[in-house]
Amino acid sequence: MIMKRGIIAFLLVTALLISGCALKMPDMPGASSAESDNPALPANSGSFADEPRELTPSEVFFRIRTMNVTTATSWLDYEITNNTTLEFTYGEDFMLFRHEDSGWEYVDMNTGAGWNDIGIILVPGSVNNGSIDIGHFFGELDAGFYRIEKDIFSEEGEWLVTATEFTVLEEEK
Repeated sequence: MIMKRGIIAFLLVTALLISGCALKMPDMPGASSAESDNPALPANSGSFADEPRELTPSEVFFRIRTMNVTTATSWLDYEITNNTTLEFTYGEDFMLFRHEDSGWEYVDMNTGAGWNDIGIILVPGSVNNGSIDIGHFFGELDAGFYRIEKDIFSEEGEWLVTATEFTVLEEEK
């Protein structure tokens, strides 16, 4: 049963990656928006032609478990709680943003940093724990307010995102 779920998750993630490669990205020069390419897709449907819908904490709760995150913190422990009756799949990948005066700004990863391309299953009513090697991906973070976003896929094929925010404090010397 676990092997079958693993194979299904692998096939789902592979199909999603392949289908995502065929999309025209709206911000690329010469590309048109996905809505004009496929008017049959409703706006904000959660399909790959649109932006993902953000899950609410009552659906999927994503939080950082590491206490007292400082500029010297290398690893962040996290927890994802599935409060629904749906099964979700996600990977090790994530995006990091730092809050600036103009809003959330994407934080670039270190050159050569990457993650394993795997599918992790989040069964209904369960809690998954994991860790993020912040030092590997970004080096030492500056003090400030951050947001991590993870793409998640429902068993119904909906593209979703879950996010959590945390503060990085200056390391006391």
